[in-house]
Amino acid sequence: MLTKTGSWSRNLGVVLFFFAVIAVSNVAASTSKKILVEAISTSESLSNNLTVETRLKRYEKIASLVDKIISDHADSDEAIALVSGEKIGNFDYRDIKKRHFEEMKNISVQFVRLRRPFNVSH
Repeated sequence: MLTKTGSWSRNLGVVLFFFAVIAVSNVAASTSKKILVEAISTSESLSNNLTVETRLKRYEKIASLVDKIISDHADSDEAIALVSGEKIGNFDYRDIKKRHFEEMKNISVQFVRLRRPFNVSH
């Protein structure tokens, strides 16, 4: 009888361990999804009606959220899709990075134009 009880408790321990693993992975997936939702919401709020400063802050927030998904939840479907360059619904992180780069480039060009010395004609 002792072996049956020992075997039963060992089996129960294995079952409880697997339930714990499943619960932890569901929490991680849920968290990565919540972060992705925030990134998507932020990207949808981008528009040309915003100031350049506001748009840049939102691009930086999106990048930070995506980085968080990739670093903190690397084994999630969301992280894998983002790293591989896949679109997630209408969320295209490659396109967002491209637009952010263009925005930064335009600011840089404008800054250089402002810093040029004036030509003085004699």
